[in-house]
Formats: sequence, structure tokens, C-alpha cells
Amino acid sequence: METKRKYASALLIAAIGFVAAGAQAQLKQWNSFTQAVSDDWTDVGNWDKGIIPPGGTDTFGNAYDVAIGDPNFDGLSTTIYSGTNIDANNIQVGGVWDFGYAHYSGSGTMTIEAGASLTTYGISRLGYGNGNDGTMATMVVNGLYEAMSGLDIAGYSPANVTIGTGGTILVSGAGLNFGLPSYMNEGWSFEVYQEGGVFQVDEWGGGFYIGSGGSAANTSYYRAANGSLLKAHGVNGWTGFGFWLMGGTLDIAGGVTLETPNGPAIFANQTVGPLPATTTVPVLKLSGTDPMLTISGNANFQGMGTSNAAQIDVSELTLSSADTWVTVVDVVGGKTLSNGNLAAFVAGTDGNDWQIQAVGNQLQVKFTGSVTPLMGDVNLSGLVDDDDLSLLLANWNAGTTWGTGDLNTSGNVDDDDLSLLLANWGAGGPPAPQAVPEPVTLGLLAIGGIGLVVRRKR
Repeated sequence: METKRKYASALLIAAIGFVAAGAQAQLKQWNSFTQAVSDDWTDVGNWDKGIIPPGGTDTFGNAYDVAIGDPNFDGLSTTIYSGTNIDANNIQVGGVWDFGYAHYSGSGTMTIEAGASLTTYGISRLGYGNGNDGTMATMVVNGLYEAMSGLDIAGYSPANVTIGTGGTILVSGAGLNFGLPSYMNEGWSFEVYQEGGVFQVDEWGGGFYIGSGGSAANTSYYRAANGSLLKAHGVNGWTGFGFWLMGGTLDIAGGVTLETPNGPAIFANQTVGPLPATTTVPVLKLSGTDPMLTISGNANFQGMGTSNAAQIDVSELTLSSADTWVTVVDVVGGKTLSNGNLAAFVAGTDGNDWQIQAVGNQLQVKFTGSVTPLMGDVNLSGLVDDDDLSLLLANWNAGTTWGTGDLNTSGNVDDDDLSLLLANWGAGGPPAPQAVPEPVTLGLLAIGGIGLVVRRKR
């Protein structure tokens, strides 16, 4: 009883202090990054408490939590440089939230370089400022980030996470919430761009959830590309699901693997029966040339008794051939694909051009219209690159078809075709396409290529 009285007294004192000193007083409980000296996390001059996290205690005797972006230090960036390993308590990036009081605006960016690591032992949150004030949380992970007590990429303001090709995010404890339903009530956007690497929710970490299945104004967008690996190794105790696309969009660009060894992957809205007007159906988007999601665990396009399965978006899918069934979801390892017949295209998809079917443990789509090749893509690889240039040069003044370099269908491979190819150099590739050589270099390359062809013929 005495302990309860002391606790109640502490709460009363805190409340009185809050009213008397104003909202800003609560920020004194945080060790905020100031960027006063540089963006280096390990420089003590960059922290408002004069202590590099972890370290020190607040007025309640608790270890300081970390704030990257609060009203006093807005729009700042911190970097954990290669060769540095950091431990910390709770971290809030992009605004802070004092539980029971209010949200405080402030954008923040945190970057973990390749060869660096960050481990947090409390629940870490991105996007907990006041979104009406333009707060934004940004995290870039090229090294290792371990969230030992869960990670929320959701809140009261927008958040953006990028995982580089060698980056890893490992979540355990309370699991991952990406667009947590109870927080997504003001229409903010939450985005993850996995350009490779690994995003893992561990065995004891609960579910790997994407989207809220709530208001249509809320946007949860997860793009996985370039051989990305999603490891949903946890299981939520209530649902039993390891992975759940319950709302928002999962965009698959290229080959992507999803591991769900302890619980099924669910691609369906949580609503049972007809959808209310404000509720969204999750979307599985397919982008680029012949993408495929490989699932090494059971997958279900229904789940929880609802018929609101994920819709398939093919608006940015470019197939290299027409009238051919292409596998876009493949469940492997003897696991099952359930209710694949419930998957359907998003509204507005031309039923005359696109078809979908479930065959065994595969979900397949087919384009029955005419395929328009990417200009300059001689070998139909989905990328305009050196291979296309080599084919064109090898058939100089001899080729008569697209596959031999006649891009303008003139009946001959010449300067006009070369110009078309070079004008689209790098198209279909990653966000940072390879640079187009200087005109002089291109001329020499073309002349050299023609010379090689002539010598070969002789």
C-alpha cells in the first residue's frame, strides 16, 4: 500500500510539474541529439544532456531514452559510422511521445552505416510526433539494427525506413508493427524500402504485420526488391500468424523470399464479411519484369474466416512475353497455398488483358494483350545494358528484327537504332542506373564494335 501511495504521489507531482512548467518540461526526460558538432552519434558534444547514450538518469531515476527529432532539435540527422557498435534504451525517431501527456513534433533521421550496429533494449518507435506539424521519421540501415523489445514503424506522423543491400533489421521481444491499427488514425504514410538485405522478426518476437486494414486514408507501403529476405520467424500468440498483410501494400520487385516457419503467411483483411466503406483490402503489388514471391511456409489468402483476400496490382508489371502463365507466388518446401482462388486483381484491371489462377501451391498471372518491349531492350531482359549494345553492334547493317537490334523496324540496324538504345540506357534498372558514356566514348565504342564485326566476317 505504501508503494502505491508513493507511486500515486509521484504521478501527482509529475502532473503538477507538467501544468506548471508547460509541455516542454517533459522533454527533459530525453537525451536529445543536437547535431551541435557533427552528425556523429559518438561525439558527446552532440547530446543535450552531455552524455553519449546509454548513460545517466532522468528526474525519476530512469535511464534516459534517446530522441532523434524533438521540437528543440528539429530536422537533424545522426550517423553511426562503420566500425561502431552502439547500445541504447528506448529510441524515438521523428518526434517524441510522453505517455499520458502529448506528442511533440520534430523530424529526425538516423543512419546505420555498413559495418556498424545499433542495439536497443526498449521498444523503439518511428513517427510519434504531431504529423500536422510536418514531422517525419527516417531510418537508413546499411549495417545491423537489433530491436530487442520490439519496433513500431507507425504512429502519429509519417515514417520511412530504407534497408540497403547489406543491411539487417532484427526484431525480437514485442515484435514488429508496421502501421499499427490503434495508432493509424490520422491518415499518415508509413513506408519501408527494402533494397536487399534481411528484415527478421525473431522466434519470440510476435508477428510480422504490414498495414492496419483500417481507414483508406492511411497508407502502409512495403517494397521488397533485389533478392530481399523477409524472415517472419515469430508467432503472435493471439492469431497464430507469423506474417500478416492485413492492409496497405506489399510491393514485390524482382525475386523476394518470405520465411514463415512457425506460423502461416496471411494475405487478407481482418474484417469478416462485407467491408465497411472506410476499410481497405490489402494489396500485393507486382512491379518490374517477372517478379516472384517465394514463401517457405504455409500461405493463406483468406484467414480468420474472411473472404477479403489480398488484391493483386499489376499496373507496374512488365512481362517479357504475352499469353504465358507466369508464377508470382510460389509456396515451397511441401507447404500449402490455401484459398488462392480468392485472390483477384485490383479494381480497374482490364479483364481482357489479365488473367489469374491458382495451380497447386502457385499463384500465376497471364497477360493476353500485346507486350510492348522496353525501348532499347534488344534481348528482352527488362534492362537496357551492355548486353543489348553488344547485340546491336554485332548485327550492325545486318539485323532486321528487334532481337538483332532493329529497334525502329526500318529493316536495318544503323545509327538511328543506336541512338534509341543510348537514349534509354539503364532503363528498367535500379533507382541509380549506370551512367551513359560520353558521346565521344560512345562513338569510339560503336566504331570499335563495327570494326570487330568486320574483322570477324573477314
